[in-house]
Amino acid sequence: MNKRIWIYSLLILGAAVLIGLAFGFFSSLQPLKKENKSLVVSSAAVATTTPKSKNQSPADQAIVRNSLKEIIDRLKKIGGGEEPPTEQFLKDAVASGDKGKILRAFNDVIYHRKMREVIPVLKSFLNDPNPYVRYLAGQNLLIVGDNSGAAALLALVQSNDPIEGIGNDVRISAATALAQFGQTDAAEAIYNLYQQSKSGDLIAALARLGSPQAAALTEARGYFSDASSLAFYGQAGATQFIPQITSTFYNTQNSDVKAAAAWALATMTGDQNATNYLVQTAQADLNNPNQTGSASEREAILYLGTIQTSAAKQTLEAALSSSDSTIVQTAIVNLIYNQGGSDKAVQVIANQLNNSTQATLPWDFTLNVATQLLSNPAIQSAGQMFSQHDATGDWQTYTVERQNWPVSNWVGNYVVKLNK
Repeated sequence: MNKRIWIYSLLILGAAVLIGLAFGFFSSLQPLKKENKSLVVSSAAVATTTPKSKNQSPADQAIVRNSLKEIIDRLKKIGGGEEPPTEQFLKDAVASGDKGKILRAFNDVIYHRKMREVIPVLKSFLNDPNPYVRYLAGQNLLIVGDNSGAAALLALVQSNDPIEGIGNDVRISAATALAQFGQTDAAEAIYNLYQQSKSGDLIAALARLGSPQAAALTEARGYFSDASSLAFYGQAGATQFIPQITSTFYNTQNSDVKAAAAWALATMTGDQNATNYLVQTAQADLNNPNQTGSASEREAILYLGTIQTSAAKQTLEAALSSSDSTIVQTAIVNLIYNQGGSDKAVQVIANQLNNSTQATLPWDFTLNVATQLLSNPAIQSAGQMFSQHDATGDWQTYTVERQNWPVSNWVGNYVVKLNK
């Protein structure tokens, strides 16, 4: 083992000891009590997060945080660990030729550095000789809400030859990114690429963009009666399969398949029986404690999210009281983005911010949603309260640094599709 590795090992060990001593000293200023709270710290805040106690005052938390920062800063200087400027950091990663290292470097800068510094640097890599680097630059620009990366991704989609990435053709990855961020102008190029590669991911990309070509390509593949295929038919608008989907809905004994068929029919035809089935399934599960968090309950709430009827919305608002966090999150997102808004859903987010020690939803989720609702008076007030006790700086990170990040980054985890 060389001398440098020994030095860094000692620095890490010293940092761990000093951090433990610092926190132990400052937290002992006030008695600690056991508490139960759900706190998921975002990846962007991991590097600066310090333990928080219910009984620590904001001043004590600030002392601990500043002390630890000073210790870490000094250790970095001693060990030569100062991070280079963003541009040099990415150049070093690119120069290594290691795709994994390059990917991690791009991910690191958008989540851990200031946007005013990151965005111009990302743009400077849009013309890099390495197509994988151009892909990452374009994709990450879309992630941070800057559409200037779309042209570079489109050019990659239009490439005639496969481009090696990490486990996938970069052209297909670029097409998926363009679809995720709603770049409808890319539909023709994605369709042309499908003609070359026959990748099912490209049909999914076209469906996400609302392209009619998705339905035609889906028909050519034939009808399948599994749940994922049925849901996809609804997403792609594959109306040619309505007779088969109807038959599946009325005859299957598989609850997953029946729910997916119901959603596809309700979406494409407005079939009232299909809608009623989803509403009744969701309500029955919500009223049965033994079904809380069950797959059938989660599916029914997810599918109801896009169906714009008064019964569907009422059921989603009832789901806000569920003890299952996933169901509550799904209901909130669909009420806000697919049901025209909901004061009850907004109030759940405000309550999380006002009572941070009793929060039941992941903080990454809560802050992502709150950032999209900053014009709402209830969120403004709750946000001010939260920021006063926010020792990690998450409120600043989400509402300032990431204010322009599109919901496309995370909303797909909670909706089967977004209504136009």
